Amino acid sequence: MSHQQNSGVDILAGQAKVLFGSAYSAGVANMGTALVFYLLIMQSNIGGYASIWLIVMLAISVARVGVGIQGKKNRLKERTEPLLRRYFVIILLLGFGWGFVPIMQYQVGIPEIRDFSFLIYLGLIAATISTLSAWIPAFVAFVLPQFTILIGVLMLEQNTFSYFAAVAMAIFTLLMLVSVKHINRRLIETLALKSANLRLIEDLNGEIVRRSEVQKELERHQAELEGAVDERTRELVDINESLQKAADERQQAEENLRYAEQYDQLTGLPNRILLLDRIKHATSTSAREQKMVAVLFVGVDRFKTINESLGHTVGDALLKQAASRLELLLREGDTVARNGGDEFAIILERIESPNVAEVVARKMTKSLSESFDIAGHTIHIGASIGIAISPSDGDGPQQLLESADTAMHRAKQAGGNSYQFYAEGMSQEVRERLDMENKLRFAADLGELFMVYQPQVDSATGKTVGFEALIRWINPELGFVGPDQFIPLLEENGMIHSVGEWIIKDVARFIQSGESQGCRVSINLSARQCSQVGLGDFIQDVVDAFELDPSLIEFELTESMLIDDFDRSTVLINKLKKMGCTIALDDFGTGYTSMSYLTRLNIDVIKIDRSFVTGIDSDENLRKIVYAIIGMSQSLEIENVIEGVETPEELATVQSLGGNIIQGYLYSKPLKRGEELESWFNR
Repeated sequence: MSHQQNSGVDILAGQAKVLFGSAYSAGVANMGTALVFYLLIMQSNIGGYASIWLIVMLAISVARVGVGIQGKKNRLKERTEPLLRRYFVIILLLGFGWGFVPIMQYQVGIPEIRDFSFLIYLGLIAATISTLSAWIPAFVAFVLPQFTILIGVLMLEQNTFSYFAAVAMAIFTLLMLVSVKHINRRLIETLALKSANLRLIEDLNGEIVRRSEVQKELERHQAELEGAVDERTRELVDINESLQKAADERQQAEENLRYAEQYDQLTGLPNRILLLDRIKHATSTSAREQKMVAVLFVGVDRFKTINESLGHTVGDALLKQAASRLELLLREGDTVARNGGDEFAIILERIESPNVAEVVARKMTKSLSESFDIAGHTIHIGASIGIAISPSDGDGPQQLLESADTAMHRAKQAGGNSYQFYAEGMSQEVRERLDMENKLRFAADLGELFMVYQPQVDSATGKTVGFEALIRWINPELGFVGPDQFIPLLEENGMIHSVGEWIIKDVARFIQSGESQGCRVSINLSARQCSQVGLGDFIQDVVDAFELDPSLIEFELTESMLIDDFDRSTVLINKLKKMGCTIALDDFGTGYTSMSYLTRLNIDVIKIDRSFVTGIDSDENLRKIVYAIIGMSQSLEIENVIEGVETPEELATVQSLGGNIIQGYLYSKPLKRGEELESWFNR
């Protein structure tokens, strides 16, 4: 079937969906109106006919409701036309049934009853604009018999007023047809646009699949070629070993021993032992020439998360590629070494100014921020770099390394992917950071951690539709510690797993208590949490233990998690969805998520980041971005939550773009359980 034919089927199915959606309420309204009319004229001389008419009308209305329910349950587009034909016949019978109203009214002798009946009758006809305009044949079948009979009855009265009334009815009929045609055209245009968007997404997905297959074929051929080269190389090595084994065995053992003592086995770079020796040599040489030495301490950002989520093999390959990039940036005579783990150290000898170290650090952050392609994964990292200058920041190798390490931790605290020069006082900050980390280890057991809940409000109705659960920490010595300070510590030292489980249980208790009043509660999951083996089973155990409705729990995932390990993310999302939970994509638009990810993942909610909302009332570019995101998500039938709305102007702008679910300080700050939440619901 062509795209055009598919589009026509989709449009007709969409019209049927709208039409059948109102069948129940319209059927009930018809039955109620018929009963009212019957009660008005039952005492007249035509009461017997009215009873028969009422029974027929009720039967037709019940049939209409039945077909409408069938239509709403219908999931097969090929059944749409037969259902519409049945619906057309029922509506036509209903139109003729209401057509008898003017005839029966003509026999009623009481003018007030006749006038009131005509008023109900005309109101019912006018109401069909909203219920039957989705499909013009149904509207014509309902209205045309009624107006034809009504005009005929008016003409039978043979007076000037009746003639004018008949002409007015004809004009009213024409105006209704024009209005219905206009409404119907707008509906068809909307359905056509939605169908076109879905076809476009299907085409894009098809192209992505085709390109993926071509890429896999190329990788297969490359692997075969590499295998052939490896096999030939092994043959040559075997031949060489057989000839040289006796002579080289002792020499090789000695060289291996020296290499193992001084070089890193993974990257081939100097290890910490050789690094300290080279720093000592560099400071001695530079001092004689009255020049400076710079030691740069490089920490790979987000390496632990990648290593845990994608495996040690990918992590090792990432370190090797990062080492190669660092080596390419250095002069001959400079040194790059692996200090251990995900840390490297650089020695810049005989430099004239600290500016040289700054230029090198800038090049390194730029180089390491570019994507890595490893084992089919596209990986994004960064580098936090600390710089120490000899002799001002230390003369000895150990002191220089410690100073550079301290500066590197300052760069990480500043958000990563940046560099910092060592300054006096940094060591004190490192000690304070270690003290905070030690206190954080016992915070949950001591009751210092607690959850707050920020409402998500439907601005169109004012109804609270959900909450986002946010963790807070108050320590007796440190006071209030912001999440931006302690959550990175949880990630770095691995405590995010235990604290994450504590959060899930605490939110479960909150839902079980009834304080959320049946609203959905959203829990943030970090990339490192999602790499935890058995996370899905743990969540299932919590849901079962607290006897919760899983649809009341929503899990927010970040874009970086999807990028780092799409396959693992898909498995976790599918497990949570099968459980009955809702999935939200947090901070949408700030990372690298593409449309292909959205169409392949079972996402229920997109949270538009506050960076796109702040100042949106005065920034045309922000309005265009948010409008595009809302339109795309509506086409994919994904819900939107707008974060960070703080002013009435921002709210009005967001609403004009189609965004209604709001989370921001304009409505409420995050609320504590108890009085604050009770006050919120009471208000």
